[in-house]
Amino acid sequence: MIISKISLFLFLFLMITSVCFGSDSTTVEISESSNSGNLQQYVVRAKKHLQNFELEEAKIIINDGLKNKKTSKNEYNRSLLTYMLGDYYYYNQDFRKARQQYLSTIETLKEHHDTVYLMMALNSIGLTYSFEHNKEKTLEYYIKALSSSSPNTHNNRVQQERLNATVNIMNHYFSAEKYNNVIEGAPQAISLALELNDSTQLASIYNALAVSHKNTDNYKAAKKHFNKALRIYNQQNDNFRKAYIYNNLAGLYENYNQPDSALHYYELALSIFENNNYLLGLVKSKLGIASLYISNEKIEEARNLLEDVINTTRENQFNDVLLNAYFELADLEYYLGNFKKAYDTKALYHKLNDSIFNAENQEKYAELETRYETNKKEHQIALLQNEKLQHQLATKKSQLQKEIGLSFIMLLLIILFVIFLFYKRKKTDNQSLVKKNKYIEEQNIKLQALIDKNDEITKKLQQSRHELMIMNATKNRFFSILAHDLRSPFHNIIGLSFILSDAPDDLTEQQFKDYTSGIYTSANQIKKLLDNLLEWGKTQIEERDIAIQNMNIYETVGSSVNILQNDARSKSITITNDVDHDLTINSDPDILETIFRNIINNSIKFTHPGGNIVISSMRKQSKAVICIEDTGVGIEKDAIKKLFRIDSKYLSLGTNNEKGTGLGLVICSELIKKLNGDIKVESTVGKGSTFFIEIPA
Repeated sequence: MIISKISLFLFLFLMITSVCFGSDSTTVEISESSNSGNLQQYVVRAKKHLQNFELEEAKIIINDGLKNKKTSKNEYNRSLLTYMLGDYYYYNQDFRKARQQYLSTIETLKEHHDTVYLMMALNSIGLTYSFEHNKEKTLEYYIKALSSSSPNTHNNRVQQERLNATVNIMNHYFSAEKYNNVIEGAPQAISLALELNDSTQLASIYNALAVSHKNTDNYKAAKKHFNKALRIYNQQNDNFRKAYIYNNLAGLYENYNQPDSALHYYELALSIFENNNYLLGLVKSKLGIASLYISNEKIEEARNLLEDVINTTRENQFNDVLLNAYFELADLEYYLGNFKKAYDTKALYHKLNDSIFNAENQEKYAELETRYETNKKEHQIALLQNEKLQHQLATKKSQLQKEIGLSFIMLLLIILFVIFLFYKRKKTDNQSLVKKNKYIEEQNIKLQALIDKNDEITKKLQQSRHELMIMNATKNRFFSILAHDLRSPFHNIIGLSFILSDAPDDLTEQQFKDYTSGIYTSANQIKKLLDNLLEWGKTQIEERDIAIQNMNIYETVGSSVNILQNDARSKSITITNDVDHDLTINSDPDILETIFRNIINNSIKFTHPGGNIVISSMRKQSKAVICIEDTGVGIEKDAIKKLFRIDSKYLSLGTNNEKGTGLGLVICSELIKKLNGDIKVESTVGKGSTFFIEIPA
């Protein structure tokens, strides 16, 4: 059931918590080895205000301190004030300015060997990138923070920052659903937490590790680590977090098919959430109990719980839980034979699911736009830095020319006084000139490297713009399919069903058959469209696994033909399977069957009644080639290149005015790529088409 799939995620808010951003910087004392110049008083006062989240007061003190004259004695304390200014911008969610401040402290902190603040600055930079959804930069700076110190250090403050960096890396992989990476990094984080006796952090690590094991189907390990986290919360008397562990354990026992144990833990969690009046945990526990009641055929108890959950989640907009409750209640009503209630509840489920889907899409497009703007700003910064470097280089060249001229005049004067000094001076000047020329060459090389980097950034921006245009076209095509191809059959169903329900006694038997046949045809059209949309969606989000096995092509083609035989008979079309009976390859039979079924169905649609479809095979080097040839209407040459692209609209009616979505061949193209194969088309208008499917053998 759905509840068993989501129950372990009830504890996600206790997932590894990153604690290495600005607020932690206020808990670290100033390095004893640093110079305690007149800026130290500003550092102490600013730190105190940041601890109390008195941000504006802290900013005033920081700015006053930074106005002091810059001296070597104050350089270290200035870097600390700059770091705290970064914290100020971080708390105000201006992550770009915060990052600029953190970055400007790095070199000074390295020079003064302040490993603690250096790690904190690098971790903070990673966090600013994480809020801008720049995953590559986020992970890069977390790793820099971890690698900037030795794992063998005995300094507790450094070890604490190492723990923070390790936890941040685990958190990054957890958010990206790279659970194997979480599992690999957990031992190091656990070791550090145990060494520092940080039990709260340790419990969070155990919980994240348990959820990761659950998501990799290692339920035994998940149970083990959930229990470890539970023991820590028992020692801390933290009932609230214990409740989430109980819910997670209940979900595990439900997967183990141990309903009594699952019900016990759900009820323990429910009791704690009720005492704390925490509604989200409350409804999730009730939803789990309702699922168990349904399995034990406690129908009325389950229905009452589900209706209670729906009312609470609807009032508080807990949409994820509400979606699962609608799904469970619809199945329950259907099981009881209350088809009208089941239909109405399922309609509410689909409406809510569509709204969540649209919200997620809007968030993804907003994230892409943010990434584009960020890259654009970084490109502009690189250009400005390039201009600044060119100006500096021109100034140095001018200065060098003046120095050479002065040296030459001095050389002439020395010649007038003494020959010996002339030769000695000449030798010295020549050496100096060689060094300066070498320096100029090095600067020119650096300048060229910057120019090359600038060109690379420009190319990446152009590529990103092109990808955005393709994604926008794909989005428009996708919603066009939904708007046009779903609306028409739904209108047919609604209209015909209204006629049937409004005046059933006034209809003749033939009218009744026609109307019900129309409803069936429209519903079947919707089903085919949704199957294609789901199949295409899987190819886009890369959720489809490849299951390679030895398979017989003749049998796979035969299975696809059997499914479509009724459609062919309705048009008196003959389908002939001439594939070699002994042709076997190592591939994924489910994917190939989907490809064959879509193309054969396409051939049926565009073949005239009484026509023929022949499916044959041949060997081509290390590939098996399947040919699907029909005697249909054919395809124009200009239209062939549009067949396999969702962002190119090419739709036409079949020989019996059958409608299509244009998704079938797109899905075939996406799936054959997963098998490292290829699909080609040859067609003559009025004579028919032949599809060639090449599969690595």
